Amino acid sequence: MRKLTIFSAVFSLFLLVPASITCAQTITHEKGLTCISFDFPQGKISVWLPDDIRPGDMISGSFKVEPAPGNAKQQQRSIEELLKKELKVGNPADPAIVGKALLKRYQEDARGGSVSKESVGLPFVVSLTGTDRKTQSVQVELNPPSNTAPDHSAGCDIPTHALTGYPIIVRGNFDGDASNTKCRIDGKELPLIAESPRKSIFQLPADQKGIQTIQVTEADKKSCERKVSMVDLKVSAPRTNLRKGEKTMINVAITGLQGLPDTAVLTLDNRTRSTVQLKPADHQVIGLFPDSLRGGTFSRSFDVQSISTGNFNININLDLPEPGNTNQYNIFCNDKCSPVGKETDPEVGEVGISSSTTSSPDDEDKAFKTAKWVVNNGDLFGATGNEDAALDALVKIGRTRGYVVWVKACWKRCEKGWLCNDWERYCGPWIPVVWVDGLENTGDNTFKATGGHTTDHEGKVEGLTRKEIMDLAIKKGNELIKKK
Repeated sequence: MRKLTIFSAVFSLFLLVPASITCAQTITHEKGLTCISFDFPQGKISVWLPDDIRPGDMISGSFKVEPAPGNAKQQQRSIEELLKKELKVGNPADPAIVGKALLKRYQEDARGGSVSKESVGLPFVVSLTGTDRKTQSVQVELNPPSNTAPDHSAGCDIPTHALTGYPIIVRGNFDGDASNTKCRIDGKELPLIAESPRKSIFQLPADQKGIQTIQVTEADKKSCERKVSMVDLKVSAPRTNLRKGEKTMINVAITGLQGLPDTAVLTLDNRTRSTVQLKPADHQVIGLFPDSLRGGTFSRSFDVQSISTGNFNININLDLPEPGNTNQYNIFCNDKCSPVGKETDPEVGEVGISSSTTSSPDDEDKAFKTAKWVVNNGDLFGATGNEDAALDALVKIGRTRGYVVWVKACWKRCEKGWLCNDWERYCGPWIPVVWVDGLENTGDNTFKATGGHTTDHEGKVEGLTRKEIMDLAIKKGNELIKKK
């Protein structure tokens, strides 16, 4: 299963911000990309690189220049100043790595340019130096090196569905040189954002509709081609300016979902909970199962209640399935799901928590990393070995902030068919199933949920104890596994 990543349409500042690539922090990871943002008085320079960089890779990326607000003349002057800065990518101690003025890479029609054929070493640093020789730099964390050499033979895999106006990830064997890679949609070339030896990422236009043919070539050789369904996500609201006590709704409409090979995931997250409430919960995750989408469409309205007058921000993300996720156990599977020999039926085998659906229990901070348990016959076993001690780990976290309960589908396999003595245990990726708004002490050290919801919005969470919450997560997890 792909890792859930956020590349979102954001309802913010009483305005609907259209789908685009944005960087809110110094370094972020979104939609297969590492995004590095540099802020200057004249504006912002954003650099995009692939998020799977390893030592020894050859990679390519791109950058965009965004001038500070002002009239046309002021913005042009800001752009000219920003383009004087030198961009340097790689090991700063390597004399072979030379800074190059952005102006030499710049394409005026795109207000950006390319970062091509950069060799990856340790440390890997992206820096910008101004005419005053002052430098801003960010070190990029690399993935572990691979034990096998990159395979540059032809071949790639295009997803069956793509969200219009957003990046599309094509996985396969590439050489990391963006200059010789082309992606065309019905003959029209798409901008390449970044490339590593394992994937190329292109910008899909927002005006595409229906079924389109996408073709990817590298070094003038045809690598892959597929007819792709263009998925359109529209978000609207009848009222965008609320006073305290007023209500509105957010309407979400999605088309182009027909023929999904796997489950898509729609996520809504209220980023301004002191200003508005998103009903029925401030954080909602909705599974869009292929057999439940009539005509390939989905639409739903979500109530918004104003708590105080002010701006509100609701993050809305649609995560589509990637190629290779159509295996036996669907979203609960990883690369070890193919049935070989004898195998037990999968069921919830592990439970963990995190602070949000954007990071699994394996990605969270120390406090959350201690809150992971093995399930055996419905009982939780934590690091201390018993269920009660394991549940105590939820108190501090739950009283200060809400949390997400995740489950893993686990099973046992024997490679020797029916004559099995040596069984191995396997587990799929983490899947979020229950969202808890918080915990409160109702007396006698009894902590209950103040609110929340399950994946299917059919399970009651408010008022449940810690034990009941975990039992609900196991129950809902097993229901999802049986469906898949």
